[in-house]
Amino acid sequence: MNNRFNTSLNSDSRTSMRHPVGGKMYDQVCDKVGILGGMGPMATVDFIQKIISKTPAQSDQDHIPLLIHSVPQIPDRTACLMEGAASPLPALKMGLDTLVQGGAGCIAIPCNTAHYWHEALAKETHIQLLHIAKVCAERIAQDSAVRGVVRGVGVRRVGLLATDGTLKAGFYERELAHYGLECMLPESGTQSSVMDGIYLVKSGKVNEGAALLELAMQRMLDNGAERVILGCTEIPLALESIHSPLLPLAVDATGALADACVAWYLNRSERLVA
Repeated sequence: MNNRFNTSLNSDSRTSMRHPVGGKMYDQVCDKVGILGGMGPMATVDFIQKIISKTPAQSDQDHIPLLIHSVPQIPDRTACLMEGAASPLPALKMGLDTLVQGGAGCIAIPCNTAHYWHEALAKETHIQLLHIAKVCAERIAQDSAVRGVVRGVGVRRVGLLATDGTLKAGFYERELAHYGLECMLPESGTQSSVMDGIYLVKSGKVNEGAALLELAMQRMLDNGAERVILGCTEIPLALESIHSPLLPLAVDATGALADACVAWYLNRSERLVA
């Protein structure tokens, strides 16, 4: 483990950093959720909005303290994996360092493809680094279990819409297999449309990109997928913007990651003192 993150925190320093929240006191150290974002900027904002909307808050002070590192200049993740372009890992490590030094106790990365480097980043720090595919697979398994009890049948075939880089990395297949779920990948023509749609969204042409992505999702459903993971943070942003009727059959990986951030913070509420 890299010692630069092993900052010593004694009880006196913790006490000195306490301040009132919601009429109580809480320990500020490491209670922040860090967001390693910028990949892309709109997707990062969408992720932040989802965290806010999912937080059970009655006032400003009840919301989750966030540290946001949004640097769009991080090298393209898919270009690295597919074309051998510059690696984003050094820039990701710098962002991680910034968040940890800022007091983050948990970090989320609202970029699916960047999770190819999750293991390398996790080795750099002692704090929790959430994994988007893991929390997404858990969500599907939990929903499927409930559906199986109610209707007698659960989800077994799950489609995946994601970048070429995420598909190559294979971490969604591994996480889904852990729960006995089959991962369906798009056919080559459909995948080409997915990539075109993603980069249209990144360029600000959200509606144009959404049209391609919605068509790709429909093809996955037509080919037998029971649910489709929106496994690139631009995809739920796009489909939500056009109020796609397919959304009830989608699994929003960004939303699952936001839920995990909220759950982490609420579990930390045990540190509240009178």
